[in-house]
Amino acid sequence: MAITQEEILKLFKDGRLDVNHVFDVEPSCIEIVEDEKNISIATFGGFTTVVAPQKAGKTTFLAIIVAAYLFLKTIANFKANVPEGKEAVLWIDTEQSPDEAIETMKKVCMYGGISTNENPVNLYYWPLREYGHADLNLIIDQFVNLIPNLGLLIIDGERDLLANPNDLNETYEAVQNLKKWTMSKNIHCLNIIHQNKGDDNLRGHLGKELENKAQTVIRIKKDGDGEFRKTIVECKDYRKSYFKPFAIQLINGVPSVVGVSLQTFNPKDPAPDQLTSNQIVAILEKTYETKPVFTRGELDKEIYRVCNEIHDSNGDKMFKQFGMNKVTGLIVRMKDENYLQIRDKHYYKNIPGKTINALSL
Repeated sequence: MAITQEEILKLFKDGRLDVNHVFDVEPSCIEIVEDEKNISIATFGGFTTVVAPQKAGKTTFLAIIVAAYLFLKTIANFKANVPEGKEAVLWIDTEQSPDEAIETMKKVCMYGGISTNENPVNLYYWPLREYGHADLNLIIDQFVNLIPNLGLLIIDGERDLLANPNDLNETYEAVQNLKKWTMSKNIHCLNIIHQNKGDDNLRGHLGKELENKAQTVIRIKKDGDGEFRKTIVECKDYRKSYFKPFAIQLINGVPSVVGVSLQTFNPKDPAPDQLTSNQIVAILEKTYETKPVFTRGELDKEIYRVCNEIHDSNGDKMFKQFGMNKVTGLIVRMKDENYLQIRDKHYYKNIPGKTINALSL
């Protein structure tokens, strides 16, 4: 429905922003604890996009954030600010079956320190895999208005809210819905979208718009397998604050921060999207040891050389092979994620946050 003339006049009269405005609710919603300080990555009234390939550990990741929010605990670096009236979490799951969803709820209980047979009072969880995109949007639209103390909305499977993620009109409507739900109810939405296989891009027009409009874009990925498996958490893009990458590992069922492994990255023949942020930083620092700036042709050759010569702490080659096609893909990723800046057709390194020494590999 289009905005009315009366609403426009009210907006003109009452909606002008005052630099001294005092928020009724503290905007910060979810924070990451880093080096004894708290970094805000999500605020009420906005949304965060989480990019995840298949089997990257996104269910555990979501359970950690929800448990931190519900039980006011710091869990694996995640801490929540939950003011009065914002205590509830609505979790819409379009991917898991009910039995799988119950296991996820049990994880929330376990991470929160309560019995796995006890329903968290403020968790509203619905597995809705059988519903189509039109019904899902109507359901969410109703549910956000039926929970009076809602503060956090989880949409695990944002792509399922559209018939075609490459349709521009559908993408626009999906993003507008996110804005409407978060701003009208002053809540935060954390939505999950998968990335393309073989590259670092989010799927379709939807993925690109979610990346452009989100407060923070978080990428998670898997490192290792079995009991040594870690979920790497990286800041892919941000409007408010950058955080350094870290890794989460379940140790005796408890989510623990273990740092990002540089020596044991698996596989040895990675695609550009499979490199960790620390590895990208290391490659760039090694590349720019000799010169402060490169032309594109020079940069291609130097990154190719570095990727095929760089060794880990054991003296083994870091990568089995890294051809020119991968170099091209890696440079595209470096540009997209602001690791590189281009001025007058020359390429400069731009590394946010703390950098690491390439020799530590």
